[in-house]
Amino acid sequence: MSFAQQFKENKGPRIASLGQVAQSLHFMPKSVPVLITIILLIHVALLLDCMGKNFVTVDEAGHLVAGISHWTTGTYSMYRVNPPLPRMLAVLPVLLLHPNTQGIQPTPALGERAEWRCANQFALDNASRYLDILFVARLAGILWSCLGGWLVFRWASDLYS
Repeated sequence: MSFAQQFKENKGPRIASLGQVAQSLHFMPKSVPVLITIILLIHVALLLDCMGKNFVTVDEAGHLVAGISHWTTGTYSMYRVNPPLPRMLAVLPVLLLHPNTQGIQPTPALGERAEWRCANQFALDNASRYLDILFVARLAGILWSCLGGWLVFRWASDLYS
């Protein structure tokens, strides 16, 4: 039956389930999680490779010092245009490295974006290991990415099994 005929009969298109797709590709059902694991491992390897080669993005430095500021000062005045939880989680391992945070001085003034001034000072204060600090902060992103990939796989498995 053609695609157009399915619509004429109000049946809509046929959507294959994940199991049907796996069977058509000659996968055994037990091999699908293994395939997903391999894909996620390749994903992690590519991210780790890129993390070591790519320099700081435009807003990454601001997020880094804002997250450190949230933990060290208990205030949320830096980078208040985005929710603080992701950057707070990202900088947790950075705090274990005990970076020099003297240049991070948040300001309560509305409209002032102190994170950019503080980001420059933080980079200068930690110049010898700044890229290492940034690498450690980026690791949290890999964890979130893999968790998201696993959740999508589980959800799709439940929907199409």
